[in-house]
Order: sequence, then C-alpha cells, then structure tokens
Amino acid sequence: MRTRMTLIICLCLFAIGRASAQWAVIDPSNIAQSIVNTSKNVVHTSTTAQ
Repeated sequence: MRTRMTLIICLCLFAIGRASAQWAVIDPSNIAQSIVNTSKNVVHTSTTAQ
C-alpha cells in the first residue's frame, strides 16, 4: 500500500505543468505622474539650495 501511494504521488508530481510568469504591467499615467513629481522636487530643491 505504501509503495502504491508513493507511486501515485510521484505520478501526480510529474503530471503538473510548467509554471510561467505573469506579463509585466506598465501604467503610463503612474510613470507620467512620477516624472512630474520628480521635476517639481528638483525645482524645489534647487530654489531652496540657493
């Protein structure tokens, strides 16, 4: 009985398909907002440094 269960478990493990990664998701509005915020921070930092 134990060898039969071991065999069944091994067969189930070999039957599992290949894992694949998800597609990368890019949010253009988030990137644009990040660029705007970074440029505002650069301007603010350069004006307060003088």
